Amino acid sequence: MANLAGLQSAEECAPSWLTLQASLIAHVVQGVLILKDAAGESFAPVAKWPQDGVRDPERLADICERSMTERIGLLTELPPPEGDAALAQARRWGLAYPLVVDEQLSGVVALEVEAVQEEELRSAMVQLQWGMLTLELIFRRIQAREDAAVLLRLRSSVDVLASVLANQDYTETCMTFVAGVATLMRCDRVSLGLVRGSTLHIQAISHSANFDKRMNFVHALSMAMDEAVLQRREILYPLPPNTGHLITRHHEELCKRFGAQSILTIPLYGRESYFGALTLERSEDQPFTAEEVTVCKSVFALVAPILEGKKVQDYSLARHGWEAIKKTAGRLFGPAHLGWKAAALAICAVVIFFSFAQGEQKVTARTTLEGMVKRTVASPFRGYIKESFVRPGDTVSEGAALCRLDERDLQLERTDLNGQESQMLRQHQQAVAEHDWAKANVAKAQLDQVIAQIDLNGVKLGRSEIKAPFDGVVVSGDLSQKIGSVVDQGDPLFEISPLSAYRLILQVDERDISYVRPGQRGELVLSALPGKFSFVVSKITPVTAALEGVNSFRVEATLDGPPGNFRPGMEGISKINIGRGKLISIWTMKQREWIRLKMWAWLP
Repeated sequence: MANLAGLQSAEECAPSWLTLQASLIAHVVQGVLILKDAAGESFAPVAKWPQDGVRDPERLADICERSMTERIGLLTELPPPEGDAALAQARRWGLAYPLVVDEQLSGVVALEVEAVQEEELRSAMVQLQWGMLTLELIFRRIQAREDAAVLLRLRSSVDVLASVLANQDYTETCMTFVAGVATLMRCDRVSLGLVRGSTLHIQAISHSANFDKRMNFVHALSMAMDEAVLQRREILYPLPPNTGHLITRHHEELCKRFGAQSILTIPLYGRESYFGALTLERSEDQPFTAEEVTVCKSVFALVAPILEGKKVQDYSLARHGWEAIKKTAGRLFGPAHLGWKAAALAICAVVIFFSFAQGEQKVTARTTLEGMVKRTVASPFRGYIKESFVRPGDTVSEGAALCRLDERDLQLERTDLNGQESQMLRQHQQAVAEHDWAKANVAKAQLDQVIAQIDLNGVKLGRSEIKAPFDGVVVSGDLSQKIGSVVDQGDPLFEISPLSAYRLILQVDERDISYVRPGQRGELVLSALPGKFSFVVSKITPVTAALEGVNSFRVEATLDGPPGNFRPGMEGISKINIGRGKLISIWTMKQREWIRLKMWAWLP
């Protein structure tokens, strides 16, 4: 049992354990031990008894599979073996028991025994159960040793990593790193080399703050590191047995010329490339073991990216830029990175397109449709509104009645004036008959005044019905809600615009007004009508208005042949063609103007 506990792996202890179980259980004919492989993916036989081979492995295959599936111990009678008649008369039994460690199935053992009494089978099954507990204990001890080794590697890695992270300066970090590795691995000397360009240069040597990079030893050391980097694997010199083919000429030279007896060189990998190597040296009586090589690889695998990161951080600004350029160039012109190549081609295509593509540069403005003229129809005298025949939006013809004012006051006034006329006429005739010429002249003048008032009253009566001055559309004036209300002479009643003549009023942003000239053509899209309508800029006025926080200039334009369904007051968007230019210049015009203005404001 002590010998079994001292073994290093389950595969090593499996044959001895199975032999021990065969010796403790009576009448064992054959046995097999199946364990999970190191990868944990499949099961395979690792031991058999007797040692010269299992006589008939197929006899135990079924019970092994059932025990692994059900995870319980099984006892089943086996058919008698074929061949020898004496053996065929004895009863054979199959015993199987699974190995479960931490609720994970790790293997199974199966034995074929020859037994006559039930007590012999019970004793064999109990002994097999105790044997499986022994095997589980061995497994746990082996796992504990492995866990301790992993914990040691992890602790060593963390200690070295902490010492590396504690320094900000890259040179001090390298010196601390090699010193920490030398102490951890009990080495006579530890050297760190980094790749610069196409060659490897020694960066730090433990126990040596300063060294001449032209020394023969430093040159030989860098060549030995090159061997490991070029072969992309660690080199242990002298080479252990069954290592394979490795080039170690420079390691051999380093050993012969400079007294290094045991050398271990491990390349450092980070940022998708090998950027350096670490060489450890010991005396002849302290060769590096496989476990120490594993510890070194785990430590360096953790620390290497940190060293590479600090190396990159120590670069100057120019070096950072150059490294970024090289990295980008490698992605663009090297293998793989199809996404980068596709993006570069797309950018080149866009640049080429915008270098030659041209388009029409346009100025956009909010637009309102107005009539060419707007006639105001006012009240001809003071009176009351009697009737209204139209509303805003109605189309009217020339001479059509718009509204009528109340005539009753004028009729009463006319009756009164007719009476005064008759009275003045009699007075005049009486004065003439009496030859009183002075009185006749006064009466004549008063008569003429009354006749004039009668004529004025007639004119007012004739104008009580207000008519349209021309064909057009009523723009404003809704008197239907004001019937019976009084209006004074000259009060506006309606506004009428013609249907055959329109003009556009464009509100052009003050940032774009410098590009607009009379005679330029453009297109209009109205919210109320489909299609586009062309126009010509006719006048730029100095009148400005603030619309939605933007200062705009009033620009007038004339439509080319407006259709009959236009109406004054319609709104839309106009675009004035101000010339051709490159698309990139057109699309960035406003941004460039804004930057120019801000720079002028900020710069002294």
